[in-house]
Order: sequence, then C-alpha cells, then structure tokens
Amino acid sequence: LEARKRDDDNMASGVGVADDCVSVFNDLKLKHSMKYIVYNMNDKMTEIQVMKTGGKEATYEEFLKELPENDCRYGVFDVEYTDPKTKASRNKIAFFIW
Repeated sequence: LEARKRDDDNMASGVGVADDCVSVFNDLKLKHSMKYIVYNMNDKMTEIQVMKTGGKEATYEEFLKELPENDCRYGVFDVEYTDPKTKASRNKIAFFIW
C-alpha cells in the first residue's frame, strides 16, 4: 500500500517522469549548460523522458526543428534578452507544450 501511495503522489496524471528530467532541467536552469531541452513520451506512453538537449550555442531555430508537426513534445528554452530599461543581459526559461 505504501508503494502505491507513493506512485499516486508522483504520477497524479498516470504518467511518470524519468529521473534525469529534473537533473537535466536543473543543469539548464542553474548552470546554463545548455540552451534547450526537448522531452517526449516513452514508447509505452507511461513516462516523460529527455529526448534531446541543445548545447550552449544552440539557436531557437534549431530548437523549433525538434518539434515535429504531428507528434507531442514538451520543451524548455533558455531565452536570453537585454532588459530595455537597464540594458543588462537577462535570462528567462520558456516552457512549451507541443
């Protein structure tokens, strides 16, 4: 019963998340070690997994090419921009449901 309760807490939608999904996201968020992450569902449609990451120099266009026309993907892109008021370089993380 305890194991079942734990699974229910972690998978409210019935879909699990692979362990590396969180660690790879934290690398993007905290270390800025990559520009984007693309996630997909495993073949059994039971778990979200990391499909691909884009290096620090990857572009938004490269990220978009990873989003197929007729298939589900989840993505995270580290957007760099210049704050118009302070002229300082900033980063925001954009999440995509495709």
